[in-house]
Amino acid sequence: MGVRAKIVGEIEATAQQYQLKAQECQSRAEVFEKELLQVKDEKSKTELELSQIRTEVYQLQTKYDEKEERELCTLCLENTRDHTLECGHYFCLSCINEYMAAKTCAMCRQSFQRAPLKIYFS
Repeated sequence: MGVRAKIVGEIEATAQQYQLKAQECQSRAEVFEKELLQVKDEKSKTELELSQIRTEVYQLQTKYDEKEERELCTLCLENTRDHTLECGHYFCLSCINEYMAAKTCAMCRQSFQRAPLKIYFS
């Protein structure tokens, strides 16, 4: 076997090795593509879940704020409205005590004779 045949043989062997490596790289690329698609799918599912959770948190916060607003005393905006007057308006006991001497409701100015009633929110 001549030098030329030996070189051609080595070149062909090297070409085969590179072809095998190229096929191996192609298979790896296909595996990575599948994994990437799975990750993208998981990411979109997670983003959807996150969006749903954010919506739920916003709704709960709104409900909480509305409930808190309903229960806060309209005069001081600090304490819970837990006592009602004869006219139906209700305030915190501290604010009612300020108006006890005048015996009139701070909202409608209707006079009251009976002591305020304690109310309970459920």
